[in-house]
Amino acid sequence: MIRTGFTFEVFAEIEFTAQEVALLMACSEFHYDFKCRGLSQPGGLLYMLVLGQTATWTLSSRDLDTLCKVVENPPERTEFWKRFEHDLHDQRRAVAAKRRELETS
Repeated sequence: MIRTGFTFEVFAEIEFTAQEVALLMACSEFHYDFKCRGLSQPGGLLYMLVLGQTATWTLSSRDLDTLCKVVENPPERTEFWKRFEHDLHDQRRAVAAKRRELETS
């Protein structure tokens, strides 16, 4: 057996405002994809979040990818949604960059 390298999973700790939590829930509840809808159902990734409160969450790259998909289809396309979607994609890219940095060092 020969080890050919290592791979890393990077997690980001992200604080979501109450407004961002509400947007995530709304996007999930009305999403066209069953996996994204399931996030706001019992046992789903978003289900444990409490509306009206901020939430600090430790998210993997896969979690961030899924949340980016959730917000692609909001109930209403507002300026707040545009900024949030952009920021969420920035967080996803930051996690991917950190993983690449660890894998090449």
